[in-house]
Amino acid sequence: MLYTFTHPGHSLWSLGQGNPLDPSKLRAPGAGGGDKHQIVGGQIFFGGGVPLYNAAGEIIGGLGISGDTSCADHEIAKRVRNLAGLNPPGGATVDDITYSPVDGASVFTHPLCVNTWRNGVKIGEELPAAGY
Repeated sequence: MLYTFTHPGHSLWSLGQGNPLDPSKLRAPGAGGGDKHQIVGGQIFFGGGVPLYNAAGEIIGGLGISGDTSCADHEIAKRVRNLAGLNPPGGATVDDITYSPVDGASVFTHPLCVNTWRNGVKIGEELPAAGY
């Protein structure tokens, strides 16, 4: 049921194009040498993870959550990070995800998801699909 969400303007836009393969590089030598090969591809980015910080404010790792919408996954990751005491300098919400319909469009904002909440407040719904 991801079809609509992977189209322009929706919460998982570009997911289907996130790992393009170049056939000329499909099998490249693996890092271990010899005749081992690996598939060469791209990366997929969407909400659902947060960096983890130590008491000195240094990033010491990351926490990724997956299983619901990108928006819900991100909120759950923030809550787990907060419970673990691994928040960024400035507090648990200083690096909140921003949503284009609510916070204004920019290259850093994420579309709303179905049933989008931020810090315990419902901020909206993804718009219905149109024009397909």
